[in-house]
Amino acid sequence: MAHSSQTSPATSTLAQISEDIAKITASMLTRKDKVDMVAELRAVIREEITAVRRDLTALEQRINDLEVDHLQNAQYWRQASELATGRQGNILLDIRRQVEDLDNRGRRKNIRGGRGRPPRGPYRPVHAPPRGHSPLRFRHRERATGLAGP
Repeated sequence: MAHSSQTSPATSTLAQISEDIAKITASMLTRKDKVDMVAELRAVIREEITAVRRDLTALEQRINDLEVDHLQNAQYWRQASELATGRQGNILLDIRRQVEDLDNRGRRKNIRGGRGRPPRGPYRPVHAPPRGHSPLRFRHRERATGLAGP
């Protein structure tokens, strides 16, 4: 009977296994714990999705505002360029008319004045002194004749 008071090694390992199973089952999540964890996870995901939707809505509004501004600017610049182009076309037409008028006047004067002019000699600019009348020569002649001052 002394043998029965002592625990056998199989019994001690069985007791150890039972304790381990009890610890494992105590640490295991229950169905309620799992449901609560899933609910918390869903709440966090919903909050993040709501934040992303808010950001997307704000971005959509900004993009719409930019598109409206861009369209308004494009319309303004198109109208301004059309107006400037129209003005330039009118200016170009006026210049063309003036050139044609001047060309026609020049032709009419050539016809009235005869067929060409007689040659007058080599070309001399209006501001050039006549040949042989250099201001330096004039000064030398005055000194030689004694008519020049000091």
